Amino acid sequence: MRIIRPANNKLAFSLFPSSSLILRNISNIQGFIQGFAGVAVVVSFLQLRDRLGDWKTMPSTGADRLASRPRPRKHVTIFCDGSSLGNGQMATRAAAVALLGYKGAWRAVGTYLGCATNQQAEVAAAALGLESLREPCRVHLFTDSRYVVETMSGRFRRKANHEWWERLDKAAAKHEVKWEWTRGHSGHLIQEAADKAARRIAASGRVDDEILRAAIDRVGTTDALTLEDLELTQQYFRERLKRHNRSLHGFGIVSGLNATVKSGQIIVEPGLALDCEGNELVIESVQSILPPSTADWHTAFVNVCFFEECTESIPPGGVEEATNIAANITESFMLAVAQKNLNHGHKHLRARWLACGRPHALTIAKLKHSSQGWRVDRGYRAPAIK
Repeated sequence: MRIIRPANNKLAFSLFPSSSLILRNISNIQGFIQGFAGVAVVVSFLQLRDRLGDWKTMPSTGADRLASRPRPRKHVTIFCDGSSLGNGQMATRAAAVALLGYKGAWRAVGTYLGCATNQQAEVAAAALGLESLREPCRVHLFTDSRYVVETMSGRFRRKANHEWWERLDKAAAKHEVKWEWTRGHSGHLIQEAADKAARRIAASGRVDDEILRAAIDRVGTTDALTLEDLELTQQYFRERLKRHNRSLHGFGIVSGLNATVKSGQIIVEPGLALDCEGNELVIESVQSILPPSTADWHTAFVNVCFFEECTESIPPGGVEEATNIAANITESFMLAVAQKNLNHGHKHLRARWLACGRPHALTIAKLKHSSQGWRVDRGYRAPAIK
């Protein structure tokens, strides 16, 4: 088969403005061109097809070009949390929950895991949230597990829970994920809602729609938060609680914290107290510390100080480089013996000790030294909250 076209290329393309038209009517081209007079150039059908190949693949309109561009990914925020009741025991009950936010609207998903550790539940919660997305998205994922954040960021090596990590890797593969750690149990609205829902599912042993609806009702409708917003919210709740304690209660011992000296050790009973900054000092079990070993001291004071303690550390073998990194940070205390009464100089008004608002330890007992050793001075009265 031979095709005849005019020698002038511009004339040829002006006659056939659309490559799809040429290819569609290729069987009628021969009869159409025979009406032209003049010198003709003989070309094969394959040559003509090769020349028009680029034209056929180009979009013919601006709408086609816009349709060919990739769609921008949606920005989604995920707060996830896992809970393991009886972590490390035989009768462990674990659950995972994720709250997904997009343009102020929130959706809750949860699953009951059965026997799983706390770290495994945290990994499953992150995977659950990502698996619930129906299309590739740009995700800002918040979790109170450093184990998850540091591992998925590539700073921790994986030596355990490989099946759980494979699930999370698969879930995160098609998304652009930014991993952010947030402090757990600090009063943040959305994170607390996820934590409470996970605990309720773990306790009940099944996923109840009422639990998930309660989590959404607790969150309400709100815009997605940035990391700075999250930190400011946590700081607000902590400071509000401190102001409440200082204003209404002052500082001092609420209950317990009696000190005695037995067998050369200072024994402090469980109890609760508030320091001058408004921090809650909770001692849940009997504590013991050594008295001063120097003979130069004639009196000493037992002080309890608030501080933040790293808990739920990365399991042995899970991380090689940073075994001192914790998954969560909780409020704790520290007992110490000093020569100074740190309560001295504070005012007492209407049966209440006025808090100064400065961070310092609370003196709960006074010790005296004699030839028989150290003993508690029963004449000392520690500040008390009635």
